[in-house]
Amino acid sequence: MYDRPVPAGLGSIEDWLLQYIYDHPNDKHLTISLLQILDQVLKDEPSQLEECNRLRKIMSAPALSAEEYAAHRKPERSAVQRAVETLIREGWANGKRNSDGEGVFFEGLNLTGKGEREALNRARDKEKREAVNVSVLMDVAEAIRAKRQS
Repeated sequence: MYDRPVPAGLGSIEDWLLQYIYDHPNDKHLTISLLQILDQVLKDEPSQLEECNRLRKIMSAPALSAEEYAAHRKPERSAVQRAVETLIREGWANGKRNSDGEGVFFEGLNLTGKGEREALNRARDKEKREAVNVSVLMDVAEAIRAKRQS
């Protein structure tokens, strides 16, 4: 949905991490910097509050205020850390485990060969989904035009 801390078009923080680390291979990645970058990416995205509340209404859920929406969209360190751990567990990334006053984090994160393949596969799947969505929209627009002309 639109009220999760994930950029539009992506299903999970893991998806975003794979894409971001793949697209920035020379950066020094660590859990904390990835959290900060994800937070900024989400702040820079256009608000989807209206669409979120439209969907919530369909599901008989109460609407969110702008403040509640912003809070739902703010990523937490624990969620990013868990996503990093998922990448490592799946063999998609490696890094050095470290800790600070807030807990464990990873630094020196890099994708493995398996992680690069997974990033590429997910990017291709996203392209296919977007192409299908565009195709469906074009078909709907054509049907509307045809109906108006008749």
